[in-house]
Order: sequence, then structure tokens, then C-alpha cells
Amino acid sequence: MSRATVFAGRYRVVRRLGAGGTAAVFLARDVRLDRDVAVKRLHGAEVTSETAQRLQNEARVMASLHHPNLVTVYDMLTDEDDDLLLAMEYVHGETLADVLAGGPLEPERALELLEPVASALDHVHARGVVHRDLKPSNILVGTDGRIKAADLGLATAAEITKITPPGTIVGTPAYMAPEQAGTAPCSAAVDVYALASIAFQALSGVLPRPGGTVLAVLHQATRQPPPDLRDRRPGTPGAAAEALMRGMSADPERRQSSASRLVEELAKAFRNAAVPRPPEAVLERSPLRDAAPPPPPRRSPDRRRARLLAVLALATAVAALAAVVLALGGNEPERREPRAAASAEPERERTPTEEPAASATPQATSSPAAPRELSATATVRAFYRRAAAGDYRGAWRLAGPGMRAAFGNSFAKFEADLSSLERIEFERVKVTQRDDASATVELSTVATHEDRVDRCSGTLRTVRDGDGPWLVEPAGLQCTSS
Repeated sequence: MSRATVFAGRYRVVRRLGAGGTAAVFLARDVRLDRDVAVKRLHGAEVTSETAQRLQNEARVMASLHHPNLVTVYDMLTDEDDDLLLAMEYVHGETLADVLAGGPLEPERALELLEPVASALDHVHARGVVHRDLKPSNILVGTDGRIKAADLGLATAAEITKITPPGTIVGTPAYMAPEQAGTAPCSAAVDVYALASIAFQALSGVLPRPGGTVLAVLHQATRQPPPDLRDRRPGTPGAAAEALMRGMSADPERRQSSASRLVEELAKAFRNAAVPRPPEAVLERSPLRDAAPPPPPRRSPDRRRARLLAVLALATAVAALAAVVLALGGNEPERREPRAAASAEPERERTPTEEPAASATPQATSSPAAPRELSATATVRAFYRRAAAGDYRGAWRLAGPGMRAAFGNSFAKFEADLSSLERIEFERVKVTQRDDASATVELSTVATHEDRVDRCSGTLRTVRDGDGPWLVEPAGLQCTSS
């Protein structure tokens, strides 16, 4: 994409800030108002006269929300390719995810960062708006010291234009309240839950719910009590730990009545309390690697529970797309999420899926458990290496339904988006969770394109149908460009 590109006849692209499977973010110049903006371009929108009107209505609501700790949404519109564009305030700095990559924070610093976010949430909640995907990568820490919550309205806009399929759970698993798996409208309580989860992570250095999938996290949230900060950070005042546990309660009615109330309870509990940092053993622990696979759901004749499990099962299949839609985090993807710790690659797999032009079908063996893990990682490698070698059809054959949906089920769009990829290096590829039908693959890559270098880390999923080949699905991959 050249610097002369202009979106919707108004936003002249200066440079691309980052990209993912379904969205790209650009620094652009608003030629009408002569100001810099961040433009998030989401592919796969379905725009009709009805959805166009709903977008305009949503844009008016978002534009009316003025708060010093809220990234302003200027406009929602579509371009000539029917891609959805969100023009937003451009903030120079980093994300809270970058800050937390350095380890747990002292209570005073954590409260300094969370209090402005709580104030912004109270402001939007009072006007009937719910964020629904608050997470560290959506909290911007400006170079001027200002703290801003970003991506407000993105979830709603994606649903209006059907970028997220019907039934998709909108949110990021680690910070999602259990009721987000249901069909009822979300209340402000889901943002209180997310803020409590972020506070727990900021103070402990680990995620409160370590599961890597929607199903795993919601299983923990509905069947296990909220985590106790004192287990991760000994010496924490009991009132602070209890405030977080209420904030992360599975029952929305038990949570604090507002985001600011949660922060006020934490501030009161930590006042004049000397809290030691967590032990090194906790700081070095990876939440995903420590997590044991969730136990299988119990069978129950209770019809309500059966319906809930059915919803969760559906969510597992379709939530990956929502995770990709919303996982870029904030308006500047170059403000990256914490990278996975660098380590030696696992033993090199010598299966046919290793080479770009080979089949993705795992090899038959008398011991199925080990080769399935190898085939899952090899399939992820082959998916990207085929694209880098120009074998887009071969890469497309390794893409699962969710991955294809992320590109609007269009091979042409898939090929166009990956056509600049020249080379990819894998710093880490490791299966962290698996069962007979799926595997979560943690990876860290450096991808060289014609015009940039992308550094990506996070997770992908591989799924299979019976004895068929592994297919790659999106999950929580974060990329930064340079």
C-alpha cells in the first residue's frame, strides 16, 4: 500500500502501524480537518442500507463520548471495498501490555494506571455504553503520561456489519466475564470484571485465569472461585484480595457497582501497607504453561447446564474469529503485547508438513499421541512457509473455517494480504494444550515482508475433524511492524 492511499476520500495513509488476520491499522492524515488519526480497517464487513444507518447511529454515540481518559472515535464508515473503517484519535506511546511485560507493578503504580481507566468506564457506563473487550493492549499509556482506554465501539461495529459471525463471543478470554457466553446484552458489570482481572495481572504478574481458550477460561470462572492475590503475592492486605475476588465473581450482582468503586476499594486497602513483590518463582512462571488442561464437562440432566455447555461448545468453534478481530489492541499495534520468552525451538519435526509444498496430513503411526503434537506445530510452520514461498493455494488448504472467515472466505483477499511475505523465522513453536480434536500452539515469529518486518507472538489453534489433517485457526496472535 503506497503513501498516496486515501481511505474514503478523506484519510491519507502515512504508514501502516500493524496488521492481523482481519484488520490493519494505519496512521493517516485527515485531509479535511488537517490532523493525524489512527484508522483501523476491518475486512469482511457486510454493509446494507440498514447496517449503514446503524453504523452512523453508533458513530454519533461514540463521537459524543468525550473524556480525557478515553480514545475518541471520530467516525465509522466503509470504503470502496466495503471494508469497515474506524477513524480514531492517534495516541503516541505504549500499551499497558508493554508495561506489564516488565513484571508486576507496585500497588501505587498500578492504581495510577487503573484509576483513569475506571473514570473513563464510569463515564461511558453512565451513558449506556459497555466496552466489552477491555484488556491491557486496549489501555494506552501516552508519552505525555496520559492514560486512555481504546477500541470503544469496535465490538459493536464488528457485530453490526457481521464481521463476527452470529453467536460469536466478543472479547478476549483472559478478561471475559462468564455472562459474555450468553445471548443477553452485556451490562457494565463485564467491564468491572475485566478491570479486576487486569488489576490482578498488574499486581501479580500472571493472568487470573490461565486457560488459553474461551471454553477453558469460562469453565474456570463458572466452576472455580476467583483467584486470591495473596496466593501469588504474599503480604497483600486481605481487603485488597477480597476486593479483586468480588470484582471477578461469576455473579455480576456481587461485583462492585462501578469501576471506580473497585479502584477505591483497592486504594483504601493498600493505603499505608507495605506489600512485598511476588517471589521470583511466581514471576518466572508462564500462565499458559502452568495451566493444567481443564477437566471435561460433567454430564448432567439439568437442562440449564446442558444449554450452557452447548453455548460454550459453540463458542469454542467460533470465538477465534472474534479474538482476531479484537486482538490487535488499541489504535497502535506497534505497542506490542508481552512477547513469549525466547527459548530454543523444540526438536525439529521431519514430517511432510514441514516443507512448503507438502501435504498437511499427519503420518500414520502406532503411537498417535506424540505425532499429533508434532503435526500440529509442523502444520503451523507449513502454513506460513507455504505463503512465504508463494504457494498460497497450499497455505489456504491448511486454513481452518475460522481462519478463512477472518479473510472473508475470500482466497483473493488471503493471497493479497500475504503477497508481501518473503521469509519467516520461527523463534518458538510449542504446543501448550491439546486434546484429540484441537491443540493450542504458542509461537513467536519474525516475518520479513517487502516493506516491513513483523514480529508476532501469541497463540494459534490447530483443529482436526476425525482422522483428517490439522488445520490452522486464529486465536490470540499479536504483531508489531518495523
